Amino acid sequence: MTSEPSSSENRPASSRAQEILAISAALFERRGYSATTITDIADAAGVLSGSLYHHFASKDAIAVALLEALDNDLAAVAHKALAVDVASLDPDRARAHLRDLTEAVVDTNLRHAAAVRLRAYNAPLVAGPALRLAVRSDSTMLTRAWSLALDAAFRDSDDRHRRTDLMQFTFQRLTLTARLEDPYSTDSSVIANQIYDVLVNGLLVTAPADSVLDASAARRQADKAIAVWRKSAAVVSDDKERILAAARSEFARHGYDASTIRGIAEAAGITMGTLYRRTESKEAILREILQRYSDHLDDAVLGLLSDVTSVVESLDALARLFVHASRRFSDEAEIVKLNWNAHKDETDPFHDYVRSTVERSQLLESVIAAGIREGSVRGTGTAENITPHFRQIMWLPYQTFARTSERTAHAFIRREILGGTGRKAL
Repeated sequence: MTSEPSSSENRPASSRAQEILAISAALFERRGYSATTITDIADAAGVLSGSLYHHFASKDAIAVALLEALDNDLAAVAHKALAVDVASLDPDRARAHLRDLTEAVVDTNLRHAAAVRLRAYNAPLVAGPALRLAVRSDSTMLTRAWSLALDAAFRDSDDRHRRTDLMQFTFQRLTLTARLEDPYSTDSSVIANQIYDVLVNGLLVTAPADSVLDASAARRQADKAIAVWRKSAAVVSDDKERILAAARSEFARHGYDASTIRGIAEAAGITMGTLYRRTESKEAILREILQRYSDHLDDAVLGLLSDVTSVVESLDALARLFVHASRRFSDEAEIVKLNWNAHKDETDPFHDYVRSTVERSQLLESVIAAGIREGSVRGTGTAENITPHFRQIMWLPYQTFARTSERTAHAFIRREILGGTGRKAL
């Protein structure tokens, strides 16, 4: 995101242009950018395609305008946050400032859901330079606002080992991707309160010592699953595996809809004829990738959570499992992140994966609910509310932040998210 609002000459001014932007945003959010055509937008707007060009030079220009609108609003949020002298705030007001920033970013994300979706992947290969630049841009000003807000909120903490840098990364990712992870929530205040509570206060009432968690039966189950994943890593030694490896990379970079079968063949270094001798279609390739991925997760998660003897130990072990999974299956995680609505259509290639994910999430929710009932998990929110945020926290690509190691990422979740500010060694 740009750190300053874009120039006014780049902003559509007419009410008709704004109407076209709103219609385009709805289509991009529902169908995806690549699957939406200028004709689709014109039909939805009730005009001829040629009439759109009086307002926007291309579909790329519409996307850039949506991204610039998101950037402008995030810049405004950052300006407002940075105008506060956080160093002068007492602890309660500093926490309130952090809470307000959380809600402001979540609210901006929800209002610009289509732009957030556009920014979720690299620009399509056919995109022009303006869209490529707009998709890649970042906000140093908003990062600064998060940093100052977190430093102020935690400066009087008794725990001097807090990783406010990783906490900043986590706040930024959860608030900017809230709509992607939970497309059904629309109340920014509710979502912000949930994110703030989980990150600032943690999930557990008390947390066992590291030695206890490391020696638990649940941790052994997680380590066993990770060992199986490492052994099962496919060796790219034949055309079929090369096709799958290339497709995973293409789908992860550009999204499934924006990837082409020809691009997959080129990335795999094979001819189109060879590709079609090994697979039927792009959809068939995706189904096989997702089936393998889902099977790996099912075996591991069901093995870990199907017989829970300790809620606390199980949640910690699950965090260890997913910290590794976010690296081992980084491409697959990117591929599926925008497809939560796929469970509604049984013909959608994402359908079976999403259904399995829902079942795994329900199992996690039942474990968290058991923890609330027994008093080991704080009962300030329902298991239904807590589960999506905890699941997203475990799946964050911490390795993209200053090359954070698996050990460090798991220790962060264990101490800051599970233990929270009230962590006590038993």
